[in-house]
Order: sequence, then C-alpha cells, then structure tokens
Amino acid sequence: MTAGEVKPGQLRLREMTSADIPAWNAFVKQHASGSFFHRAEWRRVMERGFGHAAPYLLAEDGKRGIRAVLPLVDVRSRLFGNRLASLPFQPLGGLLAADDAAGNALHARAAEEARSRAVDWLEYRGLRPEHPDMQVIPDRHAIFIRDIPADPDALLKAIPRKRRASVRKGLSNGLQWRMTREIEPFLTLYRRNLHHHGTPAFPRRWFVEILDAFGEDVDILVVSTAEGVPVSAVMSYYHGDNVLPYYAGTHPQARSLHAHDFMYWALMEEARRRGFRRFDFGRSRVGSGAFHYKTLWGFEPTPLTYEYLLVKGRALPAHSPDNPRYRLFIAVWQRLPFAIANQLGPLLVRGLG
Repeated sequence: MTAGEVKPGQLRLREMTSADIPAWNAFVKQHASGSFFHRAEWRRVMERGFGHAAPYLLAEDGKRGIRAVLPLVDVRSRLFGNRLASLPFQPLGGLLAADDAAGNALHARAAEEARSRAVDWLEYRGLRPEHPDMQVIPDRHAIFIRDIPADPDALLKAIPRKRRASVRKGLSNGLQWRMTREIEPFLTLYRRNLHHHGTPAFPRRWFVEILDAFGEDVDILVVSTAEGVPVSAVMSYYHGDNVLPYYAGTHPQARSLHAHDFMYWALMEEARRRGFRRFDFGRSRVGSGAFHYKTLWGFEPTPLTYEYLLVKGRALPAHSPDNPRYRLFIAVWQRLPFAIANQLGPLLVRGLG
C-alpha cells in the first residue's frame, strides 16, 4: 500500500480535490437528499465569483469510495458575521452521508474546521434537523416543488384560475420566449429588479462563473414583446428531473403585459418539452410577498430547517428583513442611484450569503 491510500473499511476525512469531482457528483446524484446545490462545481463558483475559501470535505474508505460529502464555504463580513456555511447564497446544502458513521465523523471534522477558522458559527441548510449538537432556526424559509404535467393542455389547466388567466393575457399580448446562455439582457433586468426591492445584486462575474461551471445544466429564458423588446428573464438550473428557476428580473412594463406569469408558464412548458418532471420554485421567506405569490400558483410550501453550531458567536444570526438593521439597509439601498447601487452591490452581497 502506498502512502495516502485508505485501507478497506478504514474511514479517511479530507478536502475534495479536482480529481474527486466526478466521484463527488456521482455520490450526490445517487443520494436521496442530493441536490443541485451539493454539486462540486459550486466550490469553483464560490472561489472565483467571490474569492471565498471553500473547504469541501469528504469521507471515504478504501473499499466503497466516498461515504459522505459536505460542501462548506467560509464567508467573512464585518456587517453580517463570519460563518462556515453549507451553503451560502443557496436554499439548501448540508451533509450527505451513506451511513451514520461517515456522517458523524464528517460533522465532527466540520466542527473542527469551524473552530480552526475562528468563525462565529457553522451553518447547515436542510429540510430537517439532523445534528443534536446544533441549534435550530425552523420555518423561517420554505421551498415549493410540484410535478409538471406531461401534456401541454394539462399543464395550463393545472395552473390556478387567476394565474392561468394572466398567462393567457400574456399570450394575447403577443409575448414570446427564447432560451439562451448569453448573460444579457438578463443581467440588466435582474439588477433593476433587485434595486427596486432594496437588495444588492450579484456581480456579473458570479453569473459568468455559474454558466461556465455548469454548462448545459444552466440556461436563461428571455421573454420579449412582439416587437422584440425584452421584458423579463430567468436563469434556471437543471438537476435530475427538476428545473429550478433561480434568478429573475423584469422590466417595469412587464406588469401590464403579464410577462412575469407568462415567464414561469413558459419555463414550465419548455421544461415539459425537454422531459423534466418537477418544477422547483425555490426558496422564499415565510410570509413574504414571494412566498404568497408561489402559493397563488398552487404550490405547497415545504419548510426548511437551518442548523447552527455557535463557535465564537454568542447568539443565533438574525438575518431577516424583520431585523431593524436590515430594514434600514433596504430603505437606504432603494434610494441609491441605480449606477451607484451596481458599483457597490458586489462589494456588499459577497458577505450576505
């Protein structure tokens, strides 16, 4: 046996290397809780898109290969605290394990990593609490997933009446859609939309890295008027049977044209044609406008549970628009000129996570 080899039945804990990416992704794909956000490519996106250190940890043995994986990202912010998170900027993450022994060992290794990096807390984002030594913030966010009917008529009929009427108005307005991997006009629509809501936008480089890292598993749907003017766009991820619309933006004209509802119906129709069977409407804060909007489409919320192991921090993070600090930030951001917001946004958003 050469140095570094793992004996059959012996568990080894280490960071992922580039050579491990195919095996890591194969493990994620076959795991019942594996998601697009567990994929190894996110390490590259986090490192290049924001410059965050990303210690992606795995457990392996010499006979059965990878037995557990845990994507982690070290996010540093003077405003919002320092954390080792799985996974920042995403709704889900956390530890995937083939058995309790591998899972417990890798969790202990993650706690050591958090202490060595002197972060405020270690954070896992998942569907249920799984680690007794971690504190829980339940029911702050939810995800929305439902099946996509295979028949186009059934798809339209499955949409609740008011949303269906809005989609039909979009059709009667002559709206059209196309699929692309070009970042414009999506980026401009996305930036204007977030500025309107008082939220810093991600930098161009972030989206370039996502498109480059995931290839055909990411694309952009652009909705235009009959005259070819872009009015809404959404960047989506594809994983297994799922399509996940993730980043969206709209022109002020979109509301009167019903382009927002039309856009999501068009994505469902596009996904249906390509054989995808589930529409993942993504994460929303419980009680928010986005949360309510998704229920209007007939989606039922599935609560998310976020677990925290306090390291240097003394209290659980209060990252919510209900926090007075965040409400003030939103109000100030909405008043900034659009050009200035675009310059400052990438400097701030990298620490939000």
